[in-house]
Amino acid sequence: MVDLKVRKSAPNCLGCGKKFQHHEDHHSALLPGGEETVREDYCPECWKRVGEDCRDAAICSWVTSYVDPAVESIKAVEHLSPLRRLFYEICESDEPNKLAMAFLSAQLLRRQRAFRLLKEFEDSQRKASTTVFLDKVNGRIIEVADPDLSAAQMNAARLELQRRLEEMEGEENDAGT
Repeated sequence: MVDLKVRKSAPNCLGCGKKFQHHEDHHSALLPGGEETVREDYCPECWKRVGEDCRDAAICSWVTSYVDPAVESIKAVEHLSPLRRLFYEICESDEPNKLAMAFLSAQLLRRQRAFRLLKEFEDSQRKASTTVFLDKVNGRIIEVADPDLSAAQMNAARLELQRRLEEMEGEENDAGT
């Protein structure tokens, strides 16, 4: 039995260098290449020129659809969890209550391993502690300032965040039925 490792589709045609569009069909061939197999991807026009020679030398060939990782990551963001969607909705606000909600939701997303902590530092311009996160879904870098609010203000923000999440989850359940 032979163990073949086939890499993902190349982003460009090997023949002309044209970039494949998301979900564009193209031809792929798996060719012997010494110790490893080599995958070659061609647009339909280049396949007309090299296809016959390629098919003769190939282990196999097929037509496939290119999946653009950038487009897929955008689609993934569209289907984010309610907490992540709420975070992105409120993180642009300057209102103290919304800043507190953004801070709390970022910390929750970090605990869920959806955000990765990159750096924490004291921001002398804002006179506040700032945390920098990486959103693992879309690779976005996010700065979240500690709103430096009282315990009562943070608790009010927590309750508002909880209410908004319950509301969003209820809307999702209503849409699903």
